[in-house]
Amino acid sequence: MFTGIIKDLGKITIVKKMGNRMEIEVKSNLKLNEADSISVNGICLTVKSKKGNRFLFDISNETLKRSDIGKIRIGEIVNLEPAVTLNEALSGHIVQGHIDGTGKIKTIKKIDNNLVLEISLSENLMNFVVEKGSIAIDGVSLTVAYFKRNYIGISVIPYTFENTNFKYKKVGDTVNIETDIIGKYVKKYMEAR
Repeated sequence: MFTGIIKDLGKITIVKKMGNRMEIEVKSNLKLNEADSISVNGICLTVKSKKGNRFLFDISNETLKRSDIGKIRIGEIVNLEPAVTLNEALSGHIVQGHIDGTGKIKTIKKIDNNLVLEISLSENLMNFVVEKGSIAIDGVSLTVAYFKRNYIGISVIPYTFENTNFKYKKVGDTVNIETDIIGKYVKKYMEAR
């Protein structure tokens, strides 16, 4: 489990596609061991092996289908967060690292000191969005400022902008989306009634 508070920016150093799966290597200053769970752009991955500050991960077919990791390139900067421990503050919100789908950056606006990202989402993902509710975008815990029929608006404070890969994003980029787990359970419960 994660909180959506990014601890480091990593750099992709290897991308190997092998049939319906792939491997990636990430260079990072985080202290990780083999078998540790880590969020890479919001995707919960397990450290397969490590050499110094480089960590190798397997990517499954399911992860390739649900996320944008299959489009990742060598040199790309990714958001990283190690799994939360029980003695840490839950500074963001409960994030599982299980991607529900992807969104596309529709607009990027600077308003006062903040950046406002508008992100197009599928109808399926929009079913789990509420104004002022939590959402994880590329693993970052954020609050939905507003939503329209097929997109959401997210206000990003300067600290978050500078300490995540958002500073490298542009209009048209794809981002990983994890909707709030509580909303998913409520919807499932209501459908079963």
